[in-house]
Amino acid sequence: MDVAANLRELELASIRVQRDSGLRSSVLKSLDERGGAQELVRQQYSGRYPFELLQNASDAALGAGVQGRTSFLLTETALIVADNGYGFDEKQVEAICALGRSSKDPGSSIGHKGLGFKSVGEITDRPQIISPQTSFQFDGERVREEALTLLGSLPDRQKFPIYAFPFPVEGDDLGADAAEVKRLRDSGWTTIIRLPLRKDVEKTAVEDHLIGCLLPRLLLFLHGVDHLELRGTRADFSVEVSRDDDEGAEHP
Repeated sequence: MDVAANLRELELASIRVQRDSGLRSSVLKSLDERGGAQELVRQQYSGRYPFELLQNASDAALGAGVQGRTSFLLTETALIVADNGYGFDEKQVEAICALGRSSKDPGSSIGHKGLGFKSVGEITDRPQIISPQTSFQFDGERVREEALTLLGSLPDRQKFPIYAFPFPVEGDDLGADAAEVKRLRDSGWTTIIRLPLRKDVEKTAVEDHLIGCLLPRLLLFLHGVDHLELRGTRADFSVEVSRDDDEGAEHP
């Protein structure tokens, strides 16, 4: 059992034990509080998801000791972000599944505590992560179905910490973007994040977010990324920087 599956099963096992101990109400209260805290984090990061994803890619490249490359692609159904960093090992999976915990050293990386990724909840309910070590996804509807099976009827506004329940990426989960994800993997990208757009999210709104947030000059400040490309919008670009020994940067 890989780390993502193990984390999910630990959460489900905890629910079963508490249910069987007559603590159903306590379980629902705990899940609701954790889900509410997760939503507060998402709100605090509203509008920042493109930058948070780029920042995470920068940290991943620095951690891998490579010249960082990051690609943003907006398709008809999803935002796809790829990088060539260290991927998702056990510590990274645990960090993204926990609220307020991270494998990153706050002193050496700009983003930390596993919080910034929650910002993607602004546009998706089913973030998917594909890497050589493991592939997994989060799905609020599947969490609710698991809870219904284990706990029976649920309060109308019951919240869940969906990032605590990573599910495998299987079959047709990648939808119309399956071929594009395969192409990216075959091209050597390490981590691919696919964010299927929620039904109430307009593609044009995501396009505006990307264009407004992903400014080429960001590479002057994110020293882990030397190449950034944006595709699928009305303002696509591809930019590289070269850095001297003093970490200065210039556009070629």
